[in-house]
Amino acid sequence: MKVILENPEFTGDIIEVRLNGESIMNFSPSTINSRKIVMDIGGIPRKGNNILEIITSKGGYIRRYIEI
Repeated sequence: MKVILENPEFTGDIIEVRLNGESIMNFSPSTINSRKIVMDIGGIPRKGNNILEIITSKGGYIRRYIEI
């Protein structure tokens, strides 16, 4: 699943990605270096609202709600 995220404040290596609280090991890119991120996530979201969390090596925490 590909998701486009706005990211005005965080950069660095992505150390963890969670979808609805479950860790996703298969994701890309592995680094955030721009204001828009196109994430390719290996997890399968459920219908309705989903929570995507990204934790970076510089202490950044991005939490976005995704509706399918």
